[in-house]
Amino acid sequence: MAAIHKHDFSKGELLGLKRLVRFAAKIPGICNAKIGTLLKAIHEEYKDNGISRSTFKRMIKIAEELGLITVHEKERKNGSQSSNHYVFLRFPVSEPPIQEIMNHPKETSNLSKTKNKRLINVLRFSSFLLQLIIQKK
Repeated sequence: MAAIHKHDFSKGELLGLKRLVRFAAKIPGICNAKIGTLLKAIHEEYKDNGISRSTFKRMIKIAEELGLITVHEKERKNGSQSSNHYVFLRFPVSEPPIQEIMNHPKETSNLSKTKNKRLINVLRFSSFLLQLIIQKK
């Protein structure tokens, strides 16, 4: 669930959405549980302080409008309503993913201070030797 849409849901609706997410684990991002099964799980977890069927349906409607999920209604062979398939979308339809700008340092220094001091000393000594060689010529 996108944290930016958390304020769009009531406390009960968030409970329903979180339970829907948990039931979408067998096939990642897809839930085909009946509303009654989801509500029963919520009631059991919160010791009969769950949410109503209408609250769950309202949550589904809000999540669809925000582009968080799509609902595919299913029918039995005899034409009666079966459990819906809820598919979580990777990114909300209305919002493209926010691109982050990475702040990489322009220079990297993996050398510790002691290694830096040693390197400076080696360079100074090399410079000193070069000066001696040049002076002897």
